[in-house]
Amino acid sequence: MTPLFACFPVCLTFVALGFLALLVIVTGMIGPGATPDPSEPPIPAHDPEPGTGPPSWWVVLLIFAAVGVVFMLLNWVAADS
Repeated sequence: MTPLFACFPVCLTFVALGFLALLVIVTGMIGPGATPDPSEPPIPAHDPEPGTGPPSWWVVLLIFAAVGVVFMLLNWVAADS
């Protein structure tokens, strides 16, 4: 296998990850956390509130669909060149 063909799937993987990172940043799913208010009392070490748990099933399907669409788009672009 030539070095070009060996690099191609790895390069497509990193390009797809870059597209997903750009999607996350553009949609605002990442950002700085809330700054604590100094007037509020500190949060105790043991928080009695339960965690949020795993994401809903539709979120998992949406993530897999987004990744699949990105890889199909990259495959289509690669096949044309």
